[in-house]
Amino acid sequence: MEVLFHLNDVSLLLLGTACLSAMALQGAHLFVLALWRESPMHVGTLVYEALLMVHLLLASVILREACANYAYVSLWSRSFCVPAIDASWVNVAPVLWGTILVLVARRPIMVAELVVMACWLPPFVWLLGSAWPWVVAIGVAFMTSRSLACVALDYRRGGELVTRFSLAEVVNTAQEGILCYKADGRILVMNDAMRGLLETLGCRSVLVDACEVRRILLSDAREIHECMLNANGDVGEAWITAPNSTRWRLVFDVVRLGMGHCGRVIATDVTELMKLNEELDATNAELALVEDHLRASLAVVDATTELDALAHMRARVHDVIGQRLSILHRALEDGDLSRSHLGNLREMVDTIMADLAMREQADPKADLMSVIEAFELIGVGIDVSGSLPDRDEVADAFVRVVREAVTNAVRHADATSVEVRLESTDEGADSGGRDGQHGRRACWSLSICDNGTPLKAAEACGSGIPGMRLAVEEVGGVLYVEPTPTFTVRAVVPRHAFGAVGQAVEEGER
Repeated sequence: MEVLFHLNDVSLLLLGTACLSAMALQGAHLFVLALWRESPMHVGTLVYEALLMVHLLLASVILREACANYAYVSLWSRSFCVPAIDASWVNVAPVLWGTILVLVARRPIMVAELVVMACWLPPFVWLLGSAWPWVVAIGVAFMTSRSLACVALDYRRGGELVTRFSLAEVVNTAQEGILCYKADGRILVMNDAMRGLLETLGCRSVLVDACEVRRILLSDAREIHECMLNANGDVGEAWITAPNSTRWRLVFDVVRLGMGHCGRVIATDVTELMKLNEELDATNAELALVEDHLRASLAVVDATTELDALAHMRARVHDVIGQRLSILHRALEDGDLSRSHLGNLREMVDTIMADLAMREQADPKADLMSVIEAFELIGVGIDVSGSLPDRDEVADAFVRVVREAVTNAVRHADATSVEVRLESTDEGADSGGRDGQHGRRACWSLSICDNGTPLKAAEACGSGIPGMRLAVEEVGGVLYVEPTPTFTVRAVVPRHAFGAVGQAVEEGER
């Protein structure tokens, strides 16, 4: 390697300084690689980078000694020296190891640096001769550039990869308190949140014993809500309230850390969670009260519906049975026992259950005709003038009133003729109301009068009047009864108020 003596001292000094700089950068790169474990060839890569650092160290020493025209390598003192040409055989190790990595890990990009290190081997030094110093200069520049590039890439990837330092920072800044300790009580990890909790519990000193930490957590709390730990106190959980009113959930367990097991305590601040749970419980209690109120309201609605159904059924039974009984009573009084007459009466009686089982009539006109024909069997004539309303609900209500009114006239007043008048007028309730309370609103009206014996007011009120009144009120109308001079029943249903149950009744009674 005496050819290096042909270079001036400045060139050798620059080359040596460049090698030392490259070695320092290579040391930083090696340190970062030791923290990252991102490839399956991690150990092999570390060994190669370390051998590359040795190569740079050896090159810098040889260049330093060449400045003094000294062809030996001495690391500590010149009492222990090795010829530079012999020391350069050390480069065989990085060249061979790098070749293995190129073949196994398929890294052809490493070939250039392997060539640079191979140029320091004695055979290549003799082969290159006087050109070797220039090859050395190119190699030093290449290695310096490589080290700079590696450090730049390490810095760029440092913000993307998770290192041991970043993991430690994450643990230390976590919101949950974390404590890890060995079986002998020696603390391995304690983050800031756990230290803050201990300070809240009154511990101001630095603790090194995990048993003391566990004792403080469980005994210095203002209140312990629940504690479920095993006999050793290292597995389980507890709920505590700190002196500052914050609530914590402590979880004790044993985990594997590294090559052994260690105890762990995780403290989680559940103050907000407990407040939310309390608010949720209060909301659930309010909802339960509302539910009870709704159930009570539904029970009232069910009872009211049942009463309405019973009232409808009672009215229907009264209408159908009352009509049949009145006809039978009049037939018995007449004494007509002819076969044809008795056959008609029997047919009428046989249809009682069928009529009770029927729902609301789909054809009120047919229902009205059946009422007329039934009473004609006993000689009671029903004279109908006008036509039923075009609304089936109102028409059906009027038919029910006609049936009941005719039944009452035959049963209680011995009537033989009944006059039914149906009108659709703009006079409103004035045609049959009192005090002109309905003005001149359009309405449907029904008037029924008979030739029977007039009834007293007290007798009239109990003769099926409530059923007729209910039928009219259901369609928003008003029923009027005039016992004298001729017993008259009048029903008025305003068209605009149709369906407003009970509204017209209130207006008619004011």
